[in-house]
Amino acid sequence: MFFIIPFSIILISAFGICFIVWRKRTYLNKLTPEANEVGDNLFYDFFPEVTDGFKKFNWREHKEYLLSEFEKNLRRIRLFSLKIDHAMLALINKVRNISVSSESEKDKDSVVKTETHKNKTNAVDELKKKEQALIIEIAKDPKNADLYLELGNLYTSIDDSKEAKEAYEAALKLRPDDSRIASKLSRLGPSI
Repeated sequence: MFFIIPFSIILISAFGICFIVWRKRTYLNKLTPEANEVGDNLFYDFFPEVTDGFKKFNWREHKEYLLSEFEKNLRRIRLFSLKIDHAMLALINKVRNISVSSESEKDKDSVVKTETHKNKTNAVDELKKKEQALIIEIAKDPKNADLYLELGNLYTSIDDSKEAKEAYEAALKLRPDDSRIASKLSRLGPSI
């Protein structure tokens, strides 16, 4: 089917060309070899009426009108190109703003993460300094239950339950009748 349709179109076209040439056969026989030669101006050979019309046209008479029309068309082309330039510039700015805003959001996120990390690091550093100071104080006064209680509270705040239990047990050994220390130790769970 797909082979028959194009083949039939080609056959019909070839038949049509042959028919047209056959009908013009008498005119073709009358042509001399000089009539078949190509002249200097190929455009004139194919379009003699158009070429003769251009030759007869008085260009000087219509010079001002033609130049003003040419200038109008140039201005229209310039205006069109400026509109395209303006649209492209707006598109570029839009893309640039999107990329800058996404970069600034990334920067903001990284700044927030960095600040959060710094705050956590600072807080951890402060707690470690406080822990070291408490350990030094306990080394100076090992019989002070309040220092052990404070160290246990510090370990509880940083979620180190093992160290917190040891500190509370040491405080409870020094003050066995203190119910606050016993309740904090019981909240942490049974001893290991």
